[in-house]
Amino acid sequence: MYDPKQKKIHYCGHSYLPVTSKLSELVPLLNERAGFPPDTELVLYEEIRPNMIEKITNFNEPLEKVLDELMDGDIILFEKEEREEFSDLPTCIDYFKDLYYRVEVTFVDKCTPNDPGFTMELSQRMTYDQLARAVAQRVGTDPYLLQFFKCQNYKDSPGHPLRCTFEGTLKDLLVFSKPKAPKKIFYQQLSIRVNELENKKQFKCIYVGPSVLEEKEIILYPNKRGTVSDLLEEAKKQIEFGEGSTGKLRFTEVSCNKVAMGPKEDTPLDHLVINAAKIYRIEEVPRDELHIQEDEMLISCAHFQKEVFSTFGLPFLLKIKQGEPFSKVKERIQKRLGVPEKEFEKYKFSIVAMGRQQVLQDDEYIVNLADFRPLPNQDFVVVMVKIGVNGFGRIGRLVVRRCFQKLKEAKCSSNEDVPHVVAINDPYLSAEHMANLFKYDSTHGIYQGDITVIGSCLKVDGQIIDVTNEKAPEKIPWGKSCPKYVVDATGLYKSYDKASALIHDTAERVLLTYPSKDDVPMFVFGVNQDDYCNELKVVSNASCTTNCLAPLVKVIHENFKIECGLMTTIHAVTPSQNTLDGPAKKNYRIGRGAFQNIIPSSTGAAKAIGKIMPDLAGKLTGIAARVPVPDGSMVDLTVVLDTPADYDLIKCKVKEAADGPMNGILAYTDEEIVSSDIIGDSRSSIFDAGAGVALTRNFVKLIAWYDNEWGYACRVVDLLKYMASREC
Repeated sequence: MYDPKQKKIHYCGHSYLPVTSKLSELVPLLNERAGFPPDTELVLYEEIRPNMIEKITNFNEPLEKVLDELMDGDIILFEKEEREEFSDLPTCIDYFKDLYYRVEVTFVDKCTPNDPGFTMELSQRMTYDQLARAVAQRVGTDPYLLQFFKCQNYKDSPGHPLRCTFEGTLKDLLVFSKPKAPKKIFYQQLSIRVNELENKKQFKCIYVGPSVLEEKEIILYPNKRGTVSDLLEEAKKQIEFGEGSTGKLRFTEVSCNKVAMGPKEDTPLDHLVINAAKIYRIEEVPRDELHIQEDEMLISCAHFQKEVFSTFGLPFLLKIKQGEPFSKVKERIQKRLGVPEKEFEKYKFSIVAMGRQQVLQDDEYIVNLADFRPLPNQDFVVVMVKIGVNGFGRIGRLVVRRCFQKLKEAKCSSNEDVPHVVAINDPYLSAEHMANLFKYDSTHGIYQGDITVIGSCLKVDGQIIDVTNEKAPEKIPWGKSCPKYVVDATGLYKSYDKASALIHDTAERVLLTYPSKDDVPMFVFGVNQDDYCNELKVVSNASCTTNCLAPLVKVIHENFKIECGLMTTIHAVTPSQNTLDGPAKKNYRIGRGAFQNIIPSSTGAAKAIGKIMPDLAGKLTGIAARVPVPDGSMVDLTVVLDTPADYDLIKCKVKEAADGPMNGILAYTDEEIVSSDIIGDSRSSIFDAGAGVALTRNFVKLIAWYDNEWGYACRVVDLLKYMASREC
């Protein structure tokens, strides 16, 4: 018997009947076995092969004519003719069809470390609502208090949360699972209904009470368009202030064991960058720190063990005053830490500012605020991220230019991780040839700095760079200059196996400046860099076109949901093309003269969006047209929108993103520009508001410009810096 409520087949025993009996004579017996009233109308099915049934329509024929397998017995399945309205599988036919779509899925609690999860056998045809109900029943909660996350298989961790309006099936959620890997979905239980999250932003941070020994993780749900002030108001609803408390909260950030005041209260939440290298903290403001006078300042305090950079306890902010004895500062530190007097006598103190250390020998020190600030004439201390560059073509040279530009900026502004080029390998270029190509660039102008050749090395702005000419990646002598990161700009090593040959000696990670194959994840800075984790040894910065397309697609998809789309990139000439007609490896067209023709070509830029934004997998594709300009390209994106929108609203949303969270990555212009106007622009995508057009409220064409050389090189350096920051 099939029970549509439980979606199960129940065994009802054997019966022996004469072969001349009519099937109608079996119905009362089946009703009796199932506990149904005798006059209940039934639907009967015969099992014709394992997991396949056929409906029996003639009840008045003898069994020997109706059934096929009487020699060794037959299996009859039955159900009530009256349908169960709210069942996912109302009939026996639906149940058996569903068997072919069954899959075992492991559900892992995102908030529980090392949670083994639980496994359920589910249908791949299940909708989001059906999935939520099934899991909610298992964990004993309301389906709307669950939030689900796809599994990122290359690092086995949760990706972006699923919306409760997700229109796909369970199969769509598992489509990127590796064939032999366990199917996995992450979930978390919420304190508010998941449909309310559409207008809210989930924000996880640490709360620290009056004592720095107290901390706990809290999850807040402010309005997604709110500010830091709204976040603090949400926190007050969860925090129980003690007697004598100020009731005032402040927002701080902790990075590399250092605490500092966080963004101001009027900062939009969209501007906050959340990653593993930075923790946001909400803490109660002590009464003596409510008002900071001109002769006072807040300093960051951290307590260290003898081992370099090893800390214990929480870093905290402390107020100091110009001219006060250091003994008073020590009293406040002891009170804040709650350390007994005898234990506190063992503590030693140093002032560390901008790389210099001043050991405080005794309590006679009088606080001088200048000691806690950088010296005005002191050479700036920059944290170096050593990199080696393999391949000194167009992108390789511009990446090196960008690194030296960032180094100059760092010395003039604030401390930051700066990619520091220590080695260049190219089998076809001598050091003299490299120096000439680096200094003189027909598109981007003469390098505004010093470059000379010393033996087999380059000296750029006083910095020595080792030059080598090895063809085999495993023979490149990285151990000589000790780079930790390798930027591969050759275009040769698209798979992990090939690219990992660059990892030896001191080199630990490889960043490809071209699209990769399936086993190497691609990242577009400003779109999915938060998915990066330290376990990844080889990653790709995707292509210049994908870097232009992805930020625009992200904004459009998040606001209007893209059903499908086509892209054409009007692309500048690249070094792989011929100046005059000649042979080509890919196809005959690409071998024709680059500056004499418009050349149709293929591109994987649109399809790559599916790897960067899995929701759009299989929904975008495109082509390229190579045109006779040296630099400056354009993306022409035509999309069908799920949510109707006027073109003016689309422009408004792009401008909001360009002025807000994607500032520096996505730009907005309503001026009538052409391709040469964006040469030298460091942004990935410049949306041209006046060039787009809408046919209907669901069918629009969008235009964006990009410097396919310099803009892309800037993103390579940004991604390098981000990778380094995740190792703090």
